[in-house]
Amino acid sequence: MIRVVLRLYPRRYREDRGEEILHVHREMTEGASLPARAGELADITAHALRVRARVDSSAVAGRYVAIAAPFVVAAALITSGAQLGRWYRSVVDSPGAPYVGGLHGLALVAAVLVCTGGVAALTGRWAAGVGLLCAGLTGAAVAAVGGGAAYGHPLLTPAVAVLTAAVVSACPPDLRPSRGACALAGGVAAVGWLPLMLLYAGALPVSTEYGLWPVLVVVPAVLAYGLLAGGRWPAGASAVAVVAASPPLLGHAWDQAGGEYLAVALAVVGAAACVGLAVPVAARRRPRRRRVGG
Repeated sequence: MIRVVLRLYPRRYREDRGEEILHVHREMTEGASLPARAGELADITAHALRVRARVDSSAVAGRYVAIAAPFVVAAALITSGAQLGRWYRSVVDSPGAPYVGGLHGLALVAAVLVCTGGVAALTGRWAAGVGLLCAGLTGAAVAAVGGGAAYGHPLLTPAVAVLTAAVVSACPPDLRPSRGACALAGGVAAVGWLPLMLLYAGALPVSTEYGLWPVLVVVPAVLAYGLLAGGRWPAGASAVAVVAASPPLLGHAWDQAGGEYLAVALAVVGAAACVGLAVPVAARRRPRRRRVGG
């Protein structure tokens, strides 16, 4: 099986390091249990796909993905938490017992998995959290395709799920987000989620946020963090992080108000991405002042 997995690597990489990978695999799996061997094979498969897609830790794209990943998780947390909040509101408003069967139950379980996985990923259990989050995104996509508009857009929702899962899964294991980045992403998720829960609970003087609140929280926070990072982030990384985190946010905007306010959300994302690209360029072009004397 390992030789089949090796074919996932690009030909030159396989020729240069194939024997080394085989040797390490034999050492790691000798005498190991079946789950351990399966896990090792899964790790090699994931690495092969990252190398082929050029998002491994040795590639520039790998660093961009690692920077964006915690904020993508935060965006998914907010939107799935909002879905649970809307369900809570429907239960409170409904005179009958809540229905949790069929695709409705699948959608709820999927939202719970995304939230649980997101919290786990941002609190130090990245690999396990990403696994739960991706499982939840898969469930949400299936519910949307099978249930239609009641569970999201049949095309937009699966596309958002695939893009979100792709970014967080592609994060190289040796470039996993730092505690600081995860802490900030967790704070952003809390600021984006709590007002929505208060809104659905009827504790705010407004009746809706038109799907724009998560965009107005996540996008400026990511942009500000990237600009403050300065030289620690590669050029344009804040723009990449904004764009990568936007699919769940735009999906929420569509779910809440259709296309009416989606243009506003797109404008916010686009403006932030342009600033993220322009500011580092301007900083690099700014002439340095020459020191006079001593």
